[in-house]
Amino acid sequence: MTLYHGTSADRWASIQRDGVLRCAPYGDQHVSLTDCSKVARYFADVSADCDGCEAVILTVDAAGLPTEPFVSEVFPDCEWERETACLVDIPADRCTLAAPVDPE
Repeated sequence: MTLYHGTSADRWASIQRDGVLRCAPYGDQHVSLTDCSKVARYFADVSADCDGCEAVILTVDAAGLPTEPFVSEVFPDCEWERETACLVDIPADRCTLAAPVDPE
């Protein structure tokens, strides 16, 4: 199962350095993944704005990881917000930079 994770270039650098994509240190305590490039792009842009750098989207090999369906309700009643919560930190070798995703 391959999913997307939207983040910032700074966080991508720390994932490579630390060897792990960590669960969120606050809030829902999971790694948010999605099969929808539009959702991934939204979260990449938010993360990049917060960090003041470039938005990136990662492709994550989620096969065999403990996951469950999740809705963050960032967009109430939005049909395209499809997310999956990964309940453990993800090894960096399961993450690669995706080709640029058109925000449309």
